[in-house]
Amino acid sequence: MAERIERFKGFTKEMHGTKWGMGEEECNVTFERCDPVILAVCPNCGREIVAHWVCYENKYTMSGRINNERREKVEKYIESKYSYYTMVGKVVSEIMEYRKKKNFCCEWCSAELVEKPGYYYENNYVHDFIFHTYLIKDDNICNECRQYYDIHYWRQNIKEPFGMKEEVIKKLLDDKRYTNQYTDLPDDDERYKKVEEAKCRGEIINISWQKMSIDSIFTFLHDYREETRLPELAAEVDQWISSKSEELRKTEAVQMAAIDEANTDFLKQYLYHLIQIETDICSLSKRMPGLYFVQEENARTKEQLIDLRDDIRQIKEKHTKLEKEENIIGKGESDELWKSNYERILNEKKAGDYPEKPQEPDYPQLEKAGLFDIFHKKKIEEENAAKLREYNVKHDAWKKEETRYELAVAKIEQNVTEEAKREAEQQISDAENGKKKLQEEIASLSEELEEKRKAQRQEIQNTWDVEVQEAENTLKKCIEAKLTYESCNVVFPKYRNLIAYASFYEYLESGRCDSLSGVNGAYNLYEAELKQNTVIAQLSKVLESMEDIKTNQYVAYSQLHEMNKNLHELNTSMHKAVESLGQIQGAAKKIAENSELTAYNTAATAYYTKINTQLTNALGYMVAFKS
Repeated sequence: MAERIERFKGFTKEMHGTKWGMGEEECNVTFERCDPVILAVCPNCGREIVAHWVCYENKYTMSGRINNERREKVEKYIESKYSYYTMVGKVVSEIMEYRKKKNFCCEWCSAELVEKPGYYYENNYVHDFIFHTYLIKDDNICNECRQYYDIHYWRQNIKEPFGMKEEVIKKLLDDKRYTNQYTDLPDDDERYKKVEEAKCRGEIINISWQKMSIDSIFTFLHDYREETRLPELAAEVDQWISSKSEELRKTEAVQMAAIDEANTDFLKQYLYHLIQIETDICSLSKRMPGLYFVQEENARTKEQLIDLRDDIRQIKEKHTKLEKEENIIGKGESDELWKSNYERILNEKKAGDYPEKPQEPDYPQLEKAGLFDIFHKKKIEEENAAKLREYNVKHDAWKKEETRYELAVAKIEQNVTEEAKREAEQQISDAENGKKKLQEEIASLSEELEEKRKAQRQEIQNTWDVEVQEAENTLKKCIEAKLTYESCNVVFPKYRNLIAYASFYEYLESGRCDSLSGVNGAYNLYEAELKQNTVIAQLSKVLESMEDIKTNQYVAYSQLHEMNKNLHELNTSMHKAVESLGQIQGAAKKIAENSELTAYNTAATAYYTKINTQLTNALGYMVAFKS
């Protein structure tokens, strides 16, 4: 099962269907879950990550005429009631933010998630299930419509992201695990016609289609990687065999006595051992690409067995604190810190014991005597003079108070400045000490984390790495044995391959020939059967047409059939072991208790033991013959 992470909720409450408008204006509005999903595989720890956002999409059906004006009204209604488009915009923004390299990382080991074919998949409409309704009862129509949907909708959704190879996608989607195949598919017009006819007959049924689940998609992506990687690994193995053969051929110096070609018993034993050696080389060359792939895939899962999230979380928290300390130091260097302290302390002073600013007295309102009011003029002038004298006294007092206030404020501001700078110096000092301490703690925690990882890698490194080494060593020994036999020059170089050896052995064993060369020898008979297309010479074609060679190339068929059977059983056991290892969490010692891995190790040991026994017998026979 993949790790699921719910990232965002588009609405605070579940949406339900609602009606809007009356009569011909009536509109049914429904909301369906439309959850954007990001699927990714961590390249470091192998975790399958599902980043999941919850939101909704709307659908509406209208009675009467449908036009843009009505549709616009409905959309405005939805927006005003649910802020649907606003919420979708927020979801999209969060997805884009999450996918930035800084944030798009594994929750377990903090490694950046991979964005390349076979490791990453994103779809705005990935559900475990999706339902669509057709008004029909005919089961055949159901199957046709289901298949139509599987092919024309689902395939398109998988192959488009990140440039996956269409031929590989098609091959996988033809697999019964991902789709059911029907040969007689209706085209879109025919399907629509049949649905309409079913509607007219009043046959009503709900058809539901099941999409691939999220876990199935991860399986699909794994299969995609395997389908695309195995041919590359097979080519690498072929190149390895060629280079190793050339390297060994230069150092091989086996001198053999002349061989009497008339010695039929020797020829049969010689060819028998060569057939075994060539079959083992073929088996290993088919086995190793899959083994390399499993090694590559599971190189990442080494981090899964121990839950390191708490360790990583601690380091992240320390880094966050470190950023804060470095921010304080940076502000101190630019004077921003003490100025910020100054504003804070000054505001605290103003809220507490802070001198009150004196208020300037208001200028008095002077009276004016009327033009003909001679009797009151003198009195008004005296009153105005008194008001001015009183104002002047108050103004002089205010000026003195204002001077004292300004001096007090200046003193306070000077003290606040000094206090702010002292506090900033202390903050910078604390930040520098904190930074140093945090750096030491981060270094220590990182070292402990790496030690845990190293210890774990050491505990489980034998799972696949040792077998790869054993397979390579065994293949090398097979090549050495092959070159040892070929150095005898018993078989003409043109015919030095598994299919020719098997045919020659079959001719000798059945009595059709008693030598290799000559008019009635195995070479001539083999060439004649090739011209008549009685036998197939190319190993690749033989492997693709096993049943076709069963009669005329029985020895080759028997050898390759047994080889394929053994490889199938071994690979099946390996895949079970891989799957079970992926489910192990906690202490790495649980590996030793894993029954699937134990069964696989037993099968693998038997496989390599059998090959080594055959090599020992083959080389023993050659030593005995030389002596």
